Amino acid sequence: MEETLAELLRSPVGRNAAYWVQWADEWHRSRDFWDLYKMCVLAALRLSEGDDTPEEVFDGERCTLDAVRLVAEVLESHPLARRLAVTSSPQIHFGDLHVARTPRAYTGAPPQPATGRVVVKPQGVFWTSSLVDRERSSWQAAIESSYVPVDPAELTEYCLPFEPQNVRIFTIDGPADVWSLVGRYARRDGGRHFMDWGALAREYDAVHLTFRGLLTAQGVPVEEGSASFVLHGWDAESVAWFNCRHFGEAVTRTRR
Repeated sequence: MEETLAELLRSPVGRNAAYWVQWADEWHRSRDFWDLYKMCVLAALRLSEGDDTPEEVFDGERCTLDAVRLVAEVLESHPLARRLAVTSSPQIHFGDLHVARTPRAYTGAPPQPATGRVVVKPQGVFWTSSLVDRERSSWQAAIESSYVPVDPAELTEYCLPFEPQNVRIFTIDGPADVWSLVGRYARRDGGRHFMDWGALAREYDAVHLTFRGLLTAQGVPVEEGSASFVLHGWDAESVAWFNCRHFGEAVTRTRR
């Protein structure tokens, strides 16, 4: 518990989530996990889109220790939070199934000229998310926000079963896992590390950012020597697949 609390306090996403949680009177009454998860995803999206800044988030007046501790308790003890800590079957995919199931893993790219930001998510891979409960996948929280410019009614949702014991998955569940990624798979270019997702793909079938990883590892700089790496832009519990051969037959889900 204390380790999780410390990681949340160091994380811009964790602190931002706690800030919004402390003002969510309705959630404090209901303690509904889905509502909390949506607030956490919104906190991550607001940082990624620049509506909140890390400097504001780390202002000591923005969130209380009690709010951070409350988020830590949910991560440690809630059964749905524990479900999102493992890559469970089935996984859920939104979009064009047939085109997307031919993934390739690209190395993290240099800064984009238009934004100056470094692409740190694996490109050209197949993306899924886990079921939070029987009806909703973790991506729905992002899709239902104003930050994802799609109409949920126009998206096809697929359910993809697999045998977890047969799949090699690199799990990012906290800052230490990002350190491991950098130490094993990053390439250095000047003062930055770029993730060689292709090298990771030669050893693993997928990489999973868990709910805990989102709140404790996204946006937290990893410094090694004079070079740094920051995981950003995932914004929800997600799985990036380099190899889709483990999936069984896809089933179209009916949106409730």
